[in-house]
Amino acid sequence: MGFFAARAPISEYEKRCRTQSFVADGHRIEFCERMESFQDTNEDILRDEGGKPWTPEFLRSDTFRSALQFHATNSTNSEVYQLGQIMELSIISAAYRSLGRGFYTVHYTYQH
Repeated sequence: MGFFAARAPISEYEKRCRTQSFVADGHRIEFCERMESFQDTNEDILRDEGGKPWTPEFLRSDTFRSALQFHATNSTNSEVYQLGQIMELSIISAAYRSLGRGFYTVHYTYQH
């Protein structure tokens, strides 16, 4: 079970997220954990400390794409890191769901 699913205290979870941070344009996008499930979900939990709430347009922005590239290189436990090992990130699109308090699940799909 992941740290988030275990309902760990939010203060402890926030500390865990701060180990890998991408900072640009008022955003501080942190990798928290790879989603664990019985399905092949291709999802991570990310946190944005700062910046405005995310929109679909933000996921297409250079800032978000740079954050994905950063985590695909530096956050070795992330799903985007695993995907980046087998394919170009340019063919990966992302969708998100807000969990509140700046936390988001990010789902990755392949663009055909």
